Amino acid sequence: MKLSGSILLLTACLSGPRAHAQAGNEAPRQLGGAPATADSAHRPAAASVRAGSGVPAPSGPASHSRVGLKSGPVLSATHVAAHYPLLGRSYLLVDGESRLALTEVGFYENETGYYRRARPRGNFREVTLRQVLPGRLSVYEPRTLRYRRLAMGSALLAMGSPLGAAMSAAVPPPGPVYFAKDDGPVFALRHGNLSRAIRDSPGALTLEARAHRYEVANTASTVLGMGLLLGGLVRVIGHFGGGHLNGNLTLGMLGASVPLLVVPLVLKDKPAEHRRQAIELYNYAQRR
Repeated sequence: MKLSGSILLLTACLSGPRAHAQAGNEAPRQLGGAPATADSAHRPAAASVRAGSGVPAPSGPASHSRVGLKSGPVLSATHVAAHYPLLGRSYLLVDGESRLALTEVGFYENETGYYRRARPRGNFREVTLRQVLPGRLSVYEPRTLRYRRLAMGSALLAMGSPLGAAMSAAVPPPGPVYFAKDDGPVFALRHGNLSRAIRDSPGALTLEARAHRYEVANTASTVLGMGLLLGGLVRVIGHFGGGHLNGNLTLGMLGASVPLLVVPLVLKDKPAEHRRQAIELYNYAQRR
């Protein structure tokens, strides 16, 4: 009897902590429903708002997207997608439930990048711009630019021109590029606008001046080359019509047009390269 009593006492002592642990893990039952799970109290909402501040409210580790409204609040969400229907107003779909008209949105960020809604100087309507270079001087391009490049390559491929499609992918057509300083107004990325924005950085101004010289040289070479080429072709066509042809002059004009037209093709990336270096140098100097 003493042995069996000792065994019962030992069993009760061992099972006591386990029973307390199980009781602690049980979630309280809701009124008229099933017991709530242990994680329900810590699950983040679909979109949490911290009004009146520019800092997104913490919404748990799964939240990596955010939407900034023009009225001030910043929403944190797990998924944000932009929709542009052919008919109707464009909108953002937040967590697959809430719809926000793009006219109410100042910026949004998801897994594809950072986007800003703005009306660049000289434009009559607001557009969605995708950030391609962050910093105090942020560089943007229209959201539709990459899709337009893809559509051009697909059209060339569909027309039976694989070489043209490959060239379009390797040498994409230029598109409008914009920039903003300190998240201020958006300007076209041109020499005059950028020079005024970086005038407090001599090194960046030097690089921008170099980029502008390449732009001027490319434009002058293209205009002169096209003029000589057209002049030579006009003289050839006139000869077939019975006019007098000065062969040496015509051949000289056509021959001189070739290198003048090749130079812009070789140097076409130099302006953008030096301009990007100027912006990166300016942003680096401002961070120091």
